[in-house]
Amino acid sequence: MRYFFTFCITFLSSVFFTYSANISGSVIDADTGKPMQSVSVFIAGTTFGTTSGVDGTFLLDYVANGSSQLVFAHLGYKTENRNVSEIPLNQPLKVELQIKSQQIPAVSVFAKDSNRKKNMEEFLIGFLGDSEFGKKCTILNPNVIHLVRKPLPGKIGQNQLIAYADSALIIENKLLGYTIRYTLETFSLSKYQISFYGYPLFLDNLDRFRNHEKILENRERAFQGSQMHFFRSLTNKTLQENGFMIFKVGIEGNLGMLSNAYGLMSDSVFVSEPTKHMVQTETPLNLVDETYYLEKSAALQYYQPFEVRYMLNGEDKAYRANWVYHSGMTRSLGQQTTIVKIQGSPLIFYPNGANNHVGDLVTIGYWSFKKVGEILPWDYQPPKTAKQVVTLH
Repeated sequence: MRYFFTFCITFLSSVFFTYSANISGSVIDADTGKPMQSVSVFIAGTTFGTTSGVDGTFLLDYVANGSSQLVFAHLGYKTENRNVSEIPLNQPLKVELQIKSQQIPAVSVFAKDSNRKKNMEEFLIGFLGDSEFGKKCTILNPNVIHLVRKPLPGKIGQNQLIAYADSALIIENKLLGYTIRYTLETFSLSKYQISFYGYPLFLDNLDRFRNHEKILENRERAFQGSQMHFFRSLTNKTLQENGFMIFKVGIEGNLGMLSNAYGLMSDSVFVSEPTKHMVQTETPLNLVDETYYLEKSAALQYYQPFEVRYMLNGEDKAYRANWVYHSGMTRSLGQQTTIVKIQGSPLIFYPNGANNHVGDLVTIGYWSFKKVGEILPWDYQPPKTAKQVVTLH
């Protein structure tokens, strides 16, 4: 059996230095040419957003902080996005939205939501997560979610859960103090993998709560050891100082009939041959040497699986109880262990912790356990480093 998990909140990019800016323009229907009202216009993964007016025009003020995917979303239309750095300065932007065709026609012959309660439970765990924070998240408009079962190619008698939504999901995360408007693009879940991505817009509700200190503490807990924390540390070449240890992962073959005993680690997504498996080692890996640093971004060019071990925090209780995330993995008390594989081209990432290739970062272990219930906006800064500026060297 093989299990792997990959999920991308969104793909973001470009400049990190902070400055105030604005983008103006208009949104029209691609077929009729008529202006479109109430289109959501936002910088994905941040708190910066607005809506178009009656005449289709919009004005978005934002602070550039390393995220630059400008998203246009409206009920019944295909989501559009633009890279902010490629938008001409002082020129209004004209965006045409196309009507969305019926989703997932290949599975239209299957009964939709025939077992909605069970399907919804699986979706919520796969999407929000079953961590402490994930369990406390609430989707305020679950009626917009459609769930279908589709046969899994090459796996007789097995299927995958597909989810899509009529409109953005409104997610309330009280423990982190955010309401998230999440435009879900894709979601699929099977016993072999969880994969999804979309565009979140954050509303910071900190002022609505009395327990400010607890919420700020929760945000820092979500940040510590996360992918955001990791890539920011790799950007600054401070992995070890921030609690990360990186190790090589070996590949062994000729297991024969013993391969099934390795569970998650055997016949994994990283190793196509069923008689091979991955082996964790204690051989250190210097990822800085495998990273090409550019002026405004960096590219990680290491294509073998590697282990990311966060030494400063232990595992969530729910993670320890759910073997599917870590079957076959060696873990250590008081640490968080993730195995990572970059697929395809070099992984481009940015000083705010984002990366721009959806699906190219595949994880097994602790990072796969942390899902939407743990995400923070890309402009988040933990209290201890709030005054520090992340820069590329």
